[in-house]
Amino acid sequence: MKDAQLSSQQEQIRALMERLATLEAFLLSQSDGATAQGSAAQLWQNEPNPTNGSISIRYFIPHQVTSAQLKVYALHGQEVHSIELKQRGAGHVQLSRQSFAFGLYEYHLFIDGQSVASKKLLLKK
Repeated sequence: MKDAQLSSQQEQIRALMERLATLEAFLLSQSDGATAQGSAAQLWQNEPNPTNGSISIRYFIPHQVTSAQLKVYALHGQEVHSIELKQRGAGHVQLSRQSFAFGLYEYHLFIDGQSVASKKLLLKK
C-alpha cells in the first residue's frame, strides 16, 4: 500500500514539475521579448541525479526553432547518444539506463546547430 502511495505521489510531483517548467519557460520568454531563435530554450537537470534507474530530462524549445537535438557525451567528449527533438514548447525525454555505462556524462541542448545549454548526469551502480 505504501509503495503504491509513494509511486502515485512521485508521479504527481513529476507532473507538477512539468507544469512549472512550462510556466517558467513561458514567463522567461515573455519577460525579455525573446525574439531571437533559441533565446528562451531551456534545459533542466535530469531527475533523479545521480541515478541508477530511468533518466528523465525536461526541456523547453521555442516554437520558431527549426531544429533541436539532445546530445549526450561521455566524460572524454565522445558523443554516445543523440535524439532529434521534434516537440516544441515544454517536453521531456526518457532515456534507458541500460544504454549507458556507469559514470559521468554531460548532455547538451542544441538549437539550430548551436549548443545553448548543458547539464551533468551521474549514473551510479
